[in-house]
Amino acid sequence: MTQAAARPDITVAVMSYNNARYIGQTIESVLTQEGVSVELIVFDDQSSDDTLQVLDSFVGRSGFRYEVNPKNLGMMGNYNHCVESGSGRYVVVLGSDDLIYPGHLASMFAALELHPEAPLAYTQCNWIDEDGKLVRYAEHAGHYPHSYFGHRDEVVDLLSVDNYITPSAVMLRRSVFDAVRLAEGPLHRPDLVAGDWELWTRIARQYPDFVFLHQASVGYRVHGGQISQSFYGSDKPLAEHTEILELNLADPAARERMQAAAARIWGLYTARLANYAPEVQEKYRERATAIYQALFVPAAVLVAAAPVATPAPQQAAGEALFSVIITTYNRPDMLRDAIASVAQQTCRDFELLLVNDHGAPVEDVLAEFADLPITYVRQGKNRGLSAARNTALRIARGRFVCYLDDDDLMLPDHLETLRQGIQADDNAVYYTDAWYVGEILQDGQRIERSRDIPYRHGGFSLERLQVSNYIPVNTWCHPLAATQRIGFFDESLPALEDWEFLLRLSGQYQLVHLEAPTVEVRVRETEQDRMSQRQRKNFPALFRDIYGRHAGINTELVSNARQQMIASLDAEMQAGAAGLPQAQGASAAAGESVYLRWQAERQLTIAQGMWFDARAAQFDHPVNILPVLIDTEGAMAQLVRSIRSLVGQLRPATQILILSTAPEPASGAGENVFWYHCPEGWVDPLNAVLQQAQTDWVYLLHAGDMLDKHAFLFLEEQIRSQPKVACFYHDEDAVLADGNSFDMPIFKPDFNLDLLRSQGYIGRMLAIARPAYLQLGGLSAALGELSLIDFAFKAAEQLGFNAVGHIAEVLGHAGVPLGDWLNANAELHRQAVQAHLQRIGARAAAIGIAGTDLTRVVFEHAEQPLVSILVPTKDQLPVLRRCVESLLELTSYPNYELLIVDNNSETAEAKAYLDGIAAMGVERVRVLRYPQPFNFAAINNYAAGEARGDYLVLLNNDTAIVQPDWLQQLLNHAQRPEVGIVGAKLLYPDGRIQHGGVVLGLRGPADHPFIGLPADAPGYMNRLVVDQNYQVVTAACLAVRKSVYLEVGGMDEQAFTVSYNDVDFCLKVGQAGYLTVWTPHAVVMHEGSVSQTQIDPQKQEAKRKRFQAEQAAMYHKWLPLLARDPAYNKNLSVNGNGYEIDPRPLLTWQPLSWRPAPVVLAHPADSMGCGQYRVIQPFMAMEQGQRISGGMSWELLNPVDLERISPDVLVLQRQITDEQYAFMSGFKQFSTAFKVYELDDYLPNLPLKSMHRSHMPKDIVKALRRSLSLVDRFVVSTAPLAEAYAGMHSDIRVVENRLPVDWWSNVQGQRRAGRKPRVGWGGGSSHTGDLELITSVVKELAGEVEWVFFGMCPDALRPFIHEFHNGVPIAEYPAKLASLNLDLALAPLEYNQFNECKSNLRLLEYGACGFPVVCTDIVCYRGDLPVTRVKNRHKDWVDAIRGHLADLDGTFAMGDALREVVLRDWMLKDEHLDTWRKAWMPD
Repeated sequence: MTQAAARPDITVAVMSYNNARYIGQTIESVLTQEGVSVELIVFDDQSSDDTLQVLDSFVGRSGFRYEVNPKNLGMMGNYNHCVESGSGRYVVVLGSDDLIYPGHLASMFAALELHPEAPLAYTQCNWIDEDGKLVRYAEHAGHYPHSYFGHRDEVVDLLSVDNYITPSAVMLRRSVFDAVRLAEGPLHRPDLVAGDWELWTRIARQYPDFVFLHQASVGYRVHGGQISQSFYGSDKPLAEHTEILELNLADPAARERMQAAAARIWGLYTARLANYAPEVQEKYRERATAIYQALFVPAAVLVAAAPVATPAPQQAAGEALFSVIITTYNRPDMLRDAIASVAQQTCRDFELLLVNDHGAPVEDVLAEFADLPITYVRQGKNRGLSAARNTALRIARGRFVCYLDDDDLMLPDHLETLRQGIQADDNAVYYTDAWYVGEILQDGQRIERSRDIPYRHGGFSLERLQVSNYIPVNTWCHPLAATQRIGFFDESLPALEDWEFLLRLSGQYQLVHLEAPTVEVRVRETEQDRMSQRQRKNFPALFRDIYGRHAGINTELVSNARQQMIASLDAEMQAGAAGLPQAQGASAAAGESVYLRWQAERQLTIAQGMWFDARAAQFDHPVNILPVLIDTEGAMAQLVRSIRSLVGQLRPATQILILSTAPEPASGAGENVFWYHCPEGWVDPLNAVLQQAQTDWVYLLHAGDMLDKHAFLFLEEQIRSQPKVACFYHDEDAVLADGNSFDMPIFKPDFNLDLLRSQGYIGRMLAIARPAYLQLGGLSAALGELSLIDFAFKAAEQLGFNAVGHIAEVLGHAGVPLGDWLNANAELHRQAVQAHLQRIGARAAAIGIAGTDLTRVVFEHAEQPLVSILVPTKDQLPVLRRCVESLLELTSYPNYELLIVDNNSETAEAKAYLDGIAAMGVERVRVLRYPQPFNFAAINNYAAGEARGDYLVLLNNDTAIVQPDWLQQLLNHAQRPEVGIVGAKLLYPDGRIQHGGVVLGLRGPADHPFIGLPADAPGYMNRLVVDQNYQVVTAACLAVRKSVYLEVGGMDEQAFTVSYNDVDFCLKVGQAGYLTVWTPHAVVMHEGSVSQTQIDPQKQEAKRKRFQAEQAAMYHKWLPLLARDPAYNKNLSVNGNGYEIDPRPLLTWQPLSWRPAPVVLAHPADSMGCGQYRVIQPFMAMEQGQRISGGMSWELLNPVDLERISPDVLVLQRQITDEQYAFMSGFKQFSTAFKVYELDDYLPNLPLKSMHRSHMPKDIVKALRRSLSLVDRFVVSTAPLAEAYAGMHSDIRVVENRLPVDWWSNVQGQRRAGRKPRVGWGGGSSHTGDLELITSVVKELAGEVEWVFFGMCPDALRPFIHEFHNGVPIAEYPAKLASLNLDLALAPLEYNQFNECKSNLRLLEYGACGFPVVCTDIVCYRGDLPVTRVKNRHKDWVDAIRGHLADLDGTFAMGDALREVVLRDWMLKDEHLDTWRKAWMPD
């Protein structure tokens, strides 16, 4: 224990009474604490045993003294005496039988020093018996699974889950005592045994931010003499619980928060009440009723006056059929769409209740819907989805209630469909179907990417609902009166509350399915904020809870399905607990699986298959791959499953080798299947077989493992393209219980030496080159299951790291999930690592990581070299002091110097502090002056030159040391000769992850993954808790050998003055051949970006430009590596928080590792006519014809994503907005692709009545010119359009529109299908002016023809037409147009430049259907197509139409001739594809 100072850091007071047996252990545990100054005072409360003799034996020990109370004060009195004693800034009160473990006081002290706002800190404890043996680890339900530093409502949680703070595990800040003490003086209520519970809530009301350290560093003894054992034998716990609730409810601020958690608090209280006899319950009935009333006061309703409208005219107030409830939180733009969808309902008998759950203001949105009957409620605090819905239910007036999430939509007939159901029976629950619409957000627009109805079904199935929810909440309506029968939404459920509510409804009402999709559930593919996804970790407990509440139908079917669901969820969570990816599709209730969609996209196209075949034909013989099936359990069913996957390969193996503990079946193993009986193990027999086998490669897998059908195809290609690789591993997932589906994907990094030492992430499936197998001595029988990991180590040792190849595709489906396999073989893994270390001559030990099955390597270094710690600083004295003082006080490594580099500090206190340190003349601590403008790289380079140490540690001034051996942990790796840099695990002050390594390309050139996760979170693949190699770590805390620093020239002072200098530096070190290691065993607190909080606002623009320039410099220098981080995986997104599946197949599914054709990345402007005819269909046709490869994207890609594709050609259609221009500027800067701009219309002169006119930029010519300045070629659809754009670009090419063969080659309308000739028009929705040209024509001929319009029809024409057909999706357009069965088709166009520049596409479409055509005589319709052209005069149109009707046979002949010409000359095939390709390719 550190020698007590004048004023100690901590007073430890021990309450002593008749515990002579234990008190010596208590005292010894305090006196042996290190790292803090402590005074220990024992207050004996008139003990009658040998306690005083024990205390006398400690007299004279430094910092110890004891006193005997003049009289017995009792437990509570002695506590109050103890807590007020001494002079330490912090106080700990222990019982005389408690123990504190080493480091307990130092860790609590450090935490409170870092958080001066915290009144106390507490830890967990171990319950120990009378002999000091562990009874159990006392993890209370109220303990978070991680440490925290404030930001928790302790009052509410203490009253919701009972008292989770053990008094002896608490350290109190003395300075708060006066603010929280009782009126009569003491801190602890002397009359309450549970007074500590009351004390904690009293403190929390004044000082809400407690500190919790997730560590069991106190031993709390449980034995028969404790007062706590007898306390619970009376009704005193109930009496004190009641009083504590009353005391807290008396505080208005606390009461409001308690009301928000009323159900939880009341649940805890009633659970205690229920344990007592009826007479005891009656005793407390009146007080309990008052508590209930105080807790469940209805939420105050704030109704905004302006947006509220009167009820719709056809209803009186209070008589609405429907109450539509929308809850919203921080999504005003989407909310606008949701309300608009309600406004468009054909059934108007509704009121709308909008509850804003304390999110962003939405009054401006509501102002747009002043005619709707809206009641607006804004919660006083964020209370969650269930509470928000309940608020609305309490004020609803409709007979039925519907729900709508703020990002979803009702289709116009939703309420009407429900209304019709209600007419049949108004005492039921009705629901419809839902479209699930995948969308992306771009330029503020919601762009649809996909749609599906995933839960299609017939009648309602209660059995299915008993297992999981398949009925989206947006589809229901239920009687409002149901809340009187079943209650409200359960606010205690963090998710699945709608399912639980629906189950209660199903117990009281009939559920009726109205089979029609009437709502849209909108899903953003990369969105991570849906409630069910956020709460997924809770699903196993939630499902068990809901199953327990709703026993439901006791059938074998439901029981088995529930068991399977729980097993699936448990397996998923176990994988997650092991740091492995979580299953995505365990239940419908959890939403559609990202991974299922990801898997579905991975199919070879016909063209890709042909390319693979052509590639194989280039070689004399295929690569001979021998699959080896290892069966250690004699499991025939698993063997059969594996064999089937081998037989199903696109490149099947010619032979299969089976090594099994079971004998060969009597019927034989099958043709070309060789079975070896290996009862003593499979490794030695395999070694013997491969000495003689005639094969190029072997592929080892276990019985039950399955291979993806592409596995050998991809493996063969990688073998050919990387001939020096000795073995390949690949990504994997796990086979689910049904044996046919897969989940829990593991996306692995490339060979990662330190990660492999930490865990055998490569797995149990490995392909090995036979020559390398023999060269390296085969596999090690001693290591059995881990012999493959051992082989990978040997390949890396003898042949180099590049000899271990990685295929970043899920080629294997493991019969045993990787996490389970790793856990089962943890000891073997450590043996494999130790063998590897011995082979390379490293003095090191492979040891287990406590509480896990993981491994860490501890190296034995003979020296303790001098380390120079470099801390740049300017002003910010409190931050600097915390850094310096924590470093000097806590760092246990003896041989270091601290160099504080002052960069022009200006504040008087900072200058005085630094001058004072400099004046001390202490050799270990020096102050260097850098009087130049801020340049982080230059400052560190200067300090490195002044440093005397062999090693440098770059340390930010906004850090704090929290662990004594942090420097030893960095040096554990930094002293390895192959290592250049070591980074630490950095935590925010609240305990969340700030730095767990750096991923290249993440959210820009590089960024930190895992930001904000709890400190003890395992991370993806355990990557937050094990040593591993990254390309980059942050310089906020970075260790580097000084010689390496100088070898690479230090940091770049020119290109990276402020940002990315550490990224560039690490990459230079890696380029020089050194490893970078990130270790979680060196933990440092880092506030982050403190220096940026005081920037002069006037300098923000300069800062922005500097940042952009440094970002551009990173891309120019390192882009190929930034896009392909070997420590990451191409299947993981670089746009989120890291380690999330990238759902975009364009980025992740690139099966061709070579380039058989130019790679084109095309960006269509839309999915309608222009996008289809000018980009999408030409691209698809050229790809199918093997003229190009690549992909298409609605999303403009950032430089990293673009580099991952590395296109040869970029096609950009109608990119004119500011945001699009910004992306194109990036393309110009960072991509060497040939850039093609595409337009189909003359945008500077859109028709006045065009619906697209308002969407164009105000200065469209300027917008076009700047976009065209960034491309190499400009492609348009007609010669007049090229002429109109002449002068905007030097290389304009014309490619005329052609019809896609699949769409148009087999469509043809019928003739004479109507009672009168059918005459009409079909097209898009932007032709108002064109159709108004023939208004008088339509009127005049209304009695002579059946007018048919498709796509649009001006209101003026509606009274005169026979049929109108709404528009359809573009892929359905050809068949729909043909089905109009027109005897004559019209194509009117206004005379204007826009139309004159158009193509003849409408004539081609009519012609493909065989329709004869009358069209405007305008430039775009002239040519050799056999159609009738007229001037835009009434008489000319009428005469032409009547002329055709008078000779229908001749008219139909014209239609046939037109169809013949179109199908012969105007289809998108053959030489026309060559024309397209030539236009998109450089000359």
